[in-house]
Amino acid sequence: MAVYVDKSEHHGYVIDGVPTKSCHMFVAEENNLGKLHVLADRIGASYSMFKDKPREFPHYDLVGAERSEAIQEGAAGLERRQAREIINERRNADILGKEHG
Repeated sequence: MAVYVDKSEHHGYVIDGVPTKSCHMFVAEENNLGKLHVLADRIGASYSMFKDKPREFPHYDLVGAERSEAIQEGAAGLERRQAREIINERRNADILGKEHG
C-alpha cells in the first residue's frame, strides 16, 4: 500500500496574505487510512488539515515543504493526472460496493 502526494498547485490557500501552493496526500484504499495518519504525524502535518467530507476522498492538504518531507518518508509523488486516476478508481469502487453491498 502506498501513500500518495499529488503535484503542488494553487488551490486557494492564503498564508500570511500570500497565495500558497498546496497538494493532497492520500491512500488508494480507505482501509489504509491508519498509514496515512502515521505518515502525516511523521512529517508534522496537523490533523486539522485532514479532510473527510461526504463526496470527497479522505486526504490531507499539505503546504510548503510538507510534500517533499512526505516523499522523503516514503510517499509516492504523482502528477495531477495520475492522482485523478487513482481517486476516480476509488470513487467508482466505493459506488459499486454500495450498489452491491
